[in-house]
Amino acid sequence: MTHEDRIARAANLLRVAQATRSAVFSTSLGLEDQVLTDLIVRHAPQIAMFTLDTGRLPPETHEVLARTRVEGHGQIHALAARIDAENLAYVVR
Repeated sequence: MTHEDRIARAANLLRVAQATRSAVFSTSLGLEDQVLTDLIVRHAPQIAMFTLDTGRLPPETHEVLARTRVEGHGQIHALAARIDAENLAYVVR
């Protein structure tokens, strides 16, 4: 299977997922997820994308998110964890 065949196969799978209207992609912003983000933007742009911001991410991760958004790779929503006094002790352990 050629590189182009692999891209075509992935694009087809993404279009099928997009057709369900319930597909959502959670990205860690890692290298593999950046490839998937690019494929989604090019072939299935109706698939929503998000990442989790735990409040403990290194600055480099925020830079990758900003660069990904600026380079036109779609709208990636950053969902922040809500930490209240009750849950703080659990998170800090």
